[in-house]
Amino acid sequence: MTWTKIGGEFFDSPAILSVSRGARLLHVEAMTWCNRHGTDGLVPRHVLARITDEPDVDRAVKELIDAGLWTNDAAGWRIAGFLDIQPSAEDVERTQQRWRERWAAAEEHALVMMERAARAGDDLAIRAAANVAFHRDWFRATARACELVPAIAEHVNALAHDDRSRLQHRMRDDAAFNLPAPAEIRGIQPRL
Repeated sequence: MTWTKIGGEFFDSPAILSVSRGARLLHVEAMTWCNRHGTDGLVPRHVLARITDEPDVDRAVKELIDAGLWTNDAAGWRIAGFLDIQPSAEDVERTQQRWRERWAAAEEHALVMMERAARAGDDLAIRAAANVAFHRDWFRATARACELVPAIAEHVNALAHDDRSRLQHRMRDDAAFNLPAPAEIRGIQPRL
């Protein structure tokens, strides 16, 4: 998931104030699209009609160009100063990679903790680690917990077939067993 930074002063900018409401919205829609697709501020011509429902897109684009917010580009338009405020696609990818590595390390830690608990015969510790893994949608760790302790597999299967909402699950008293199952791990059976 990406985020688009819009500071509190954005709507007070003279350039933004000089364009119509529709052009302002198009500008925000384009910034969001550029962040989502990692184009570093390039708005290709072929996507413009898909990212906005502005009735007069040509007029809005002309307003944005006249205000200095956009510039013409061979492939479409460039949002002026985009990389001054928004992270580059490369920065976003680096950040996402760091998070993927952190989650992978945390999942690996959950697996290690479950295996240690299983060797010690500590069902409660395995359930607690499986609960964390399950909550984070770590399918491998949850599947491993099901392999280690048959009671975990029964619990996972019960959650997968439970129609109660996530809020109802969280409000239950038993903290170790209160999270709904993602579809990918429904029907897991322990290997005996």
